Amino acid sequence: MTTARRRCIQLALSGLAGLAPSFSGHAAEPLHLVTGALPPFSMADDATEPGVLVEVAVEAARRAGWPLRPVFQPWARAVLTAQQQPRTLVVPLTRTPEREAQFQWIARIGLQDFGFLNLAGATRIGSLAQARALKVGVLRGSPHAKRLAELGFEAARIALASSNGDLQRMLDLQMVDAVYGSLPINLYNARRLGRKAEALQVGWVVETGEIWLAAGSGLGAAEIDALRRAVAAMERDGAMQRLYQRYGLTPPPAATPG
Repeated sequence: MTTARRRCIQLALSGLAGLAPSFSGHAAEPLHLVTGALPPFSMADDATEPGVLVEVAVEAARRAGWPLRPVFQPWARAVLTAQQQPRTLVVPLTRTPEREAQFQWIARIGLQDFGFLNLAGATRIGSLAQARALKVGVLRGSPHAKRLAELGFEAARIALASSNGDLQRMLDLQMVDAVYGSLPINLYNARRLGRKAEALQVGWVVETGEIWLAAGSGLGAAEIDALRRAVAAMERDGAMQRLYQRYGLTPPPAATPG
C-alpha cells in the first residue's frame, strides 16, 4: 500500500471517528445533576437512598455513559442552577407551560397529584371556593404560588416556605390553614417528621402533573436521545419499577419511546 493511499484511509477513518456520538463509552463533556430535598423523589439526608428519581436519573446517565453525583440545593436554587449552568440535569421537575421554553425536556420519569392537605381536625377541603377562603402554604421555587393565583387566590392568602419540612411546621403551628402542592411529597414528608397518617387529610385534588428529567441547556440532540433510550430501557427491563417499589411507590406507566 502506498503512503498516499494509507494517508487517505487514515483521514477517512478519523473523519468517521469524528461522527461517533460523544456519549459513547465516556462522555467528552461531563454532565451535572442538581436536585432539592423533595422526599421521596430526592432525599438529601440519606446517602444509601437519595430518592427514587435521583436514582432513576443517575442510572439513566450511567447507561448513557455519564457518571453522575447529585448535588443537593434548596429547590429554588437547584432550578436556577439548572437554568444558568449548561449541561446540568435537574429532577424532579414538573413540566408546566411557563417552564416549557426554559428547559430541555428529556424523559418523563414520574407522575404526581397536586392538591390540598390540612389537619384532620379541620374541615376537609372539598372545593375551590372553600380553599380560596384559607391561608395556604406552598413551596418557594415551585410553580404552586402561580397556580393558586391562576385559580383566583389572593396574594395575601399564599405563604411561601423554603422546604417541605417548613410547610409541615407552618401547618402544625397554624400559620397556614392548609398546604398545596405535590401530595406524594407532602404526605411522605409528614410521615418522616413523625406525623401519623390519620392526623392529616387529603382534600381537593386540582390536577396531575408529569415529572421529567430535564436540563437547562447545552445537551445535543444525540445526547438527549441517548438519555431517553436509557430511560426507555429501564422501563422495559424493570429497573424503573424496582426502584419505585424499593421506596414503597407505584411506578408510572411507561411513556418513553423504545
